[in-house]
Amino acid sequence: MNDHSHAMPQHDTDTPLPEPRFIPGLSAIAEGYDAFILDIFGVLHNGVELYSGTINCLEHLKANGKSICLVSNTPRLKDGIIEDLDAIGLPQTLYDDIVTAGDSARAKLETLHGQCGYFAGIERFHALFEGIDITITDNIERADFILNAISGQQDKEVPHIQTIWETGIARNLPMVCANPDMVVNIGDRQFQCAGTFALQYEQMGGHVSYHGKPHPQIYTEARKRLGMPPKDKMLAVGDSFKTDMAGACHFGIDCVLNMVGIHYEEIKDVIKPRGGIDSDRLTFFTQQYAVQPTAFMHHLEW
Repeated sequence: MNDHSHAMPQHDTDTPLPEPRFIPGLSAIAEGYDAFILDIFGVLHNGVELYSGTINCLEHLKANGKSICLVSNTPRLKDGIIEDLDAIGLPQTLYDDIVTAGDSARAKLETLHGQCGYFAGIERFHALFEGIDITITDNIERADFILNAISGQQDKEVPHIQTIWETGIARNLPMVCANPDMVVNIGDRQFQCAGTFALQYEQMGGHVSYHGKPHPQIYTEARKRLGMPPKDKMLAVGDSFKTDMAGACHFGIDCVLNMVGIHYEEIKDVIKPRGGIDSDRLTFFTQQYAVQPTAFMHHLEW
């Protein structure tokens, strides 16, 4: 049975979701939690630089004895993300560990001994398969499976990808998706990425194994890295209803939606010109996505 990155929790539409809570920063609720799972893209940084409140917020969390695991749907491995965060000025002392979709996908690839994979991605993600007993080809006709690590794509690339998928479907090739995110924000622009193209492959009839949020294995691993805290003492912060919020809710932990991120263009109108939040508009989004975050905040702040 396929996992679906787009699958959402079921909600009884006859029972209204509770009114969403807006908080100015994590200090409003941090006392109730011991361990934090923080998304990276759209929470700590925008793909180019750290958000203004990131360092201060993490410093306060650590000063208050909180444990922090960064969890990302990037196809990059942990070591690569550490390098990336170092480069944009986020010290390793401000978090305890990192778990990525790439790490999970690599564990899957390690089980495919001797097979040949068609790699859909960029050189930056080659660490996914380097040193593993598989071969990589750029000829879909020779492949035993597809490794989907597609980064943010321009529209002009989409027809080419669909042509590759058609061949994969004809040859009944399974797909390993190393990033379930449907879109990615890079700077102030948004692009389709691996999850969108994995869903396309599924809809064409292909089988996909997903690695990353909202699927439970990445949360289980993060919880282990955090020392197995009780779930009611864990809080996730992310910017996506479909991955971060759905994944946290499925896993049974509280979550905060960071509004400056993937949904910003949809949700920015809930912020009133003189401050405050339009609760009716915010409730509309929670009902639309059938996920109830514990709270909303504009951007990561203490």
